[in-house]
Amino acid sequence: MRHMIFILAIASVLAASDAIHVQAQRSNQAQIDARRLMSAREFKAAGLDKLSANEIRALNKWLGKFALQIRRAASSSGGRCANVIETQIDGDFEGWDGETVFRLANGQIWQQAEYAYMYHYAYRPEVMIFPSSGGCKMKIEGVSDSILVKRLR
Repeated sequence: MRHMIFILAIASVLAASDAIHVQAQRSNQAQIDARRLMSAREFKAAGLDKLSANEIRALNKWLGKFALQIRRAASSSGGRCANVIETQIDGDFEGWDGETVFRLANGQIWQQAEYAYMYHYAYRPEVMIFPSSGGCKMKIEGVSDSILVKRLR
């Protein structure tokens, strides 16, 4: 049973890590419901249908605490975007092309961390950097895609 709970906790983090982060910022734990993470068939196959309502609440509480611990560990281990950052590009923005460096108005410097090409010109567009399951993502005003980034400074 412990092995199954651990697997369930990891799956819940992967499936809902962005939502977990937003909820976790508002409270000391993420709100996870094991019944929503699994199909009814999986829930029954795992034996969770035999738990009482209090036991389900205890399981969900534990999953929330565990998920928050994983999220905190992930955001502190190099992602460095535990919180949402809102600022602007400092100057011209011309998209990204593989290893683009982004200088921001707040003084931070970020670099593209995944390969992608996209062209869009804007002068000092608004930028939002936010945690995601894969690391830090950057969303730029006027651009439909977001891009994985890493902080240089």
